[in-house]
Order: sequence, then structure tokens, then C-alpha cells
Amino acid sequence: MSLVFTILMGAQVPIPITPTINLALKRIEVIHNDTERSGFQLSFALGRKVVLGEADYSLLQEPQLQPFNRVFILITWQGMTTKLMDGIITHLQVNPGDSPGAGELMVTGEDISLLMDQEEKIVAHPAQSDDMIVNQIIANYAQYGLIPQVVPPANSHIPDPIDYIPMQYGTDWVYLQELAQRHGYVFYVASESNTAYWGPPQKSGRTQDPLTINLANDSNAFKLNFKHRILAPATYTTWVQDVSTNQISSLTTKASNRQQLARQAALEQSHRLLQLQGTSGLSYAQAQALAQAKTDLSTDNVVTAEGELDVTRYGKPLQARGLVEVRGAGNKYNGKYYVKRVIHSLQTGSYQQQFLLSREGTGAVSSHIL
Repeated sequence: MSLVFTILMGAQVPIPITPTINLALKRIEVIHNDTERSGFQLSFALGRKVVLGEADYSLLQEPQLQPFNRVFILITWQGMTTKLMDGIITHLQVNPGDSPGAGELMVTGEDISLLMDQEEKIVAHPAQSDDMIVNQIIANYAQYGLIPQVVPPANSHIPDPIDYIPMQYGTDWVYLQELAQRHGYVFYVASESNTAYWGPPQKSGRTQDPLTINLANDSNAFKLNFKHRILAPATYTTWVQDVSTNQISSLTTKASNRQQLARQAALEQSHRLLQLQGTSGLSYAQAQALAQAKTDLSTDNVVTAEGELDVTRYGKPLQARGLVEVRGAGNKYNGKYYVKRVIHSLQTGSYQQQFLLSREGTGAVSSHIL
């Protein structure tokens, strides 16, 4: 296995960790999510020296391990270097242990979008569409290297300040999530590229190498289990009084606008019909977009699959926020899935991953999948 991991830390500009920190490093864990913030945890062997009768954990005095320092975690796999994490230290945990040499220091942190969640604000955004607001907020963090990737919604519009002024109550991160939910979108920062993505879950494009189970020597994943949430899908209905015309009309969603991954979408079989709330002051088009967003979100996690893999056997790290194919699970659960979460667990001689997959129904689109 050709695996090298590199850690850089610093209060301003991260630099390679000192030999003392490097020698104490035991494990690295990095979590990539598509909705919640991503994060990391570093485990260090913790020892202490007794000098003039005073016990001291020297590792805790290292300037690079202080709270709110910036952390880069890079891996070089098969000659290719990838940045797994660009984050901030938020938590230290000391476990002294019950015997000499058994102590452990856990350094935990979150990705760089944490900085968007430090100041609650009340801000007006007059004459700006939701995607314009998102671009403006992300631009305020350009000094941290964030690159906006914003997908304008189909119903994007610029409100007339006479009728309506968008108001932000809360931190930038909370408001970006609120705007994303309004359109059935996700918001996250991908540390690999420092991309701040605001848009629909990326359920199209290149599919990663298949995850294979129960196929003898061809298997590369294990402990895979599936959950089918039969009551998750929902459509929405309501009566809307258009704020601009005062006309009262009914609306009901019928289907999801998501890219279909499964042969049989659960929404086509059974679903709940719910009353849409929070339409006061909206136009018919805005209310319809909100109802559609809620319907889309309800279908995202109808079927989920959790499992593990050995990267050496799989051949490359599985990437979150993309597509992968499952084989060997039978007709109902084979096929394409969206990768919602990946946990990278690294230590000397070992690179393991845990993953969470999701889609809107059952059955593989391609019938030839085993």
C-alpha cells in the first residue's frame, strides 16, 4: 500500500507539524458530509515527564495544537495527493490512562465553514435573489480560499423592495442552510477543492467504481446493511393567495424533480399527502417551489445503506457527494446510490472507510447488475 499522510497546522498559515507531534500521532479520522459540517479527529499518544516533582504533558504546550488553529490534512495515495480537510481545531480531550504510556490526546475540529457560524446577524438583502445572496455571503470569506459554486434555482427571482426585502436572522452558515432547504438544495464546503457548493445534491455525472458484496474474491465492501423508510416520501398541497394578484389557487406536488437513481421510486408507490405551511406572503410560484423542495427532500433518504471498505482492496478512496454503484445485494438494492457521508480512518498501514449511501427507491436501472 502506497499511503502517506501529511498534517499542517498553524494559527495563521498552517505549516508541517513538528517531529514531536508527528511521532505522537496514532490515528486520523476525517468525516465528509453533504449537509452537516465535515470534521476531523486526530489521536495522539500522550506522555508526561516529571521534572522537579511536577508532572507535565508536554504535548499540550505545543503551539500547533492550540484551539482555533487551522489544520490541513493531506493524503498521498498511489502517487496522487488530495487535501482531505481544511479545518479549525474546536475541541481538545485528554485521557490520562490508567498506566504509564496509556494516555491519549484527542484533537477535534470542523471544516472551514465553521467560520461562517461564529456571528449571529440581522441583515437585509434588498433586491437580491437567493442565489445572489449566497454568492455575496460566500464572497465575504474569500480570504480563506473559498470558491463559490452556486446553482441558481429554476424559480430564481429578484424581489421588488417595495413588496419584500429578504432578511437574515442568524449566522451566515445557518442562513445558507435555510436558503438551501427552501429550494431542496444542500450547502457544504468541500475541503478537497475549497469549493463552497450551494445547489441540488449532485446525482448525475461520473459514477465511482462499484462497491461489491457477497461475490467471493470480487467483494471489496463489507458490513453493508440497508434501511427502507417506506413512510418517508411525501407530496404537499395547499391553497395560496398570490401576494401580487390576490388570486386564490390550489397547488399539489405530484413527483420529485430529483435525478432518479432507482428503477422504482417510492413516491410512485405510496406517500403521505401533507399540508404545506408557511406560504403567507408568497407568490404562487414561490409557494409551488417551496412545496416541490419539500417533496424532493422527502425522497432523498428513502433507502439508505451503511457499510465499510478497505481502501487497499477497493483501489482508491470512495468520495462523498457523488455517485457509486452497488453490486451483489440483489435486485432490490443493487444499482446507483448517492454517497451522503464518508468517514476516512487512517493509521500506519491501514486505510479504512465507513460510508452512508442513499436514494429514492429500490431496484437497479440496469438489470444486468448482479
